[in-house]
Amino acid sequence: QQQRYHVFNQLRADQALRAMCQNHLFGDFDLKVTVTQIRSPNNGEDYYGIIFRSSLDQSHYYLFEVLPSASNGQFVFLRYDNQAVTLATGMAPSLHTKVGMSNSITIKANGNQFKFYINDQQVGGAISDPSKAPLKNGQIGLYVEDKGVEVAFSQLYVSTNKNNVR
Repeated sequence: QQQRYHVFNQLRADQALRAMCQNHLFGDFDLKVTVTQIRSPNNGEDYYGIIFRSSLDQSHYYLFEVLPSASNGQFVFLRYDNQAVTLATGMAPSLHTKVGMSNSITIKANGNQFKFYINDQQVGGAISDPSKAPLKNGQIGLYVEDKGVEVAFSQLYVSTNKNNVR
């Protein structure tokens, strides 16, 4: 719709919907995407964001997600290895929290170092994956959690070092 990719989660309340970008594996990159929450069930569980460095079977990946329904907005950065481990969480005062307002999310991934920006304002500082085996490359995907949440993703741009893309 309107050159936006809509993800509308109609799964059970405790499930997330993932839309993966197939056929490309990304290593180090800068990613920027515009996100607009279209629909909210108004239950405080409106998480959505970007999956990256995902294995093909989606059993391992990083997830940067925002929670606009929290007071002043929040962000969470997770690593998933068959179970979620929180690497960072915090307030996101630059996040527009009303349904229908757009936000720009930027992710800078370099090795096991990550920087996240919401509307060009960095959140969480530089974050490292302390794991002995950080995820090195994988697919990118769109993520919407909780039944009744709809998010439109647009203007997705990824810039990489050509040696880090397959």
